[in-house]
Order: sequence, then structure tokens, then C-alpha cells
Amino acid sequence: MKSSDLTPLSLENQPETTRILQKCPVCAAEYAGDAMQIVHKMQDMHLVHVTCSACKNNMLAYIMVSYMGLRSVGLLTDLDRLDVERLADADIFELDALLEIQNLLQNEPSRFIELILKQ
Repeated sequence: MKSSDLTPLSLENQPETTRILQKCPVCAAEYAGDAMQIVHKMQDMHLVHVTCSACKNNMLAYIMVSYMGLRSVGLLTDLDRLDVERLADADIFELDALLEIQNLLQNEPSRFIELILKQ
């Protein structure tokens, strides 16, 4: 069978999707049916936010859909779904800005506080 004969899998109609994120990695409780929410859709990848109803820990997972099936990469986070949606639209943080902040924190912490309070 050629790859052109294959139809890509859709995240919405795959029973495996719920199996990938079936249990909380912290407390092993099963996720409630409405715990998993797709935050962002891309062509072959979905960003999913899950909150455990038992321990209240949050997880972000990328679920990649391919001709070979579903793959996921997840991480525990303190971000709720609304935080993830808000930050997904935020500007990219430049490395130079990060270095400038680090320099201010190390050499002029009072100036850093002053700049933050002006915001």
C-alpha cells in the first residue's frame, strides 16, 4: 500500500485519543469525560489541556496525528486552560530581552522593580 492511498487519522474520531490521556500521571485517577479540552489545532497536531478532577493537577499534551497512528508528548503544568489560550497568542519572547532582564536582576534589582511597577 502506498502512502498516497492512506487517509490521515482524525483526532476527533479516534477512540485511542481518550486512551492516550486516560489516567492522571500524578494520582492515577481516571480523567473525567470533560477533562480533556483541545486548546489549539494545527494541521497534524493538537494541543490538549487536561485537568485531573481528583488532584487538580494540569497537563498539556501535544497529540500528533499521522498515517502511523497517534503519538503524544505531555508535561505537567500549573497553567489552566485559559492561561494556555492567552499565552498561545502572546508575542514570542526574544533571547536578548531575557538576557537584559537577567542583567537587571543581577546588577540593578531596584531598577527592575521600578520598571515592572510602571507597567
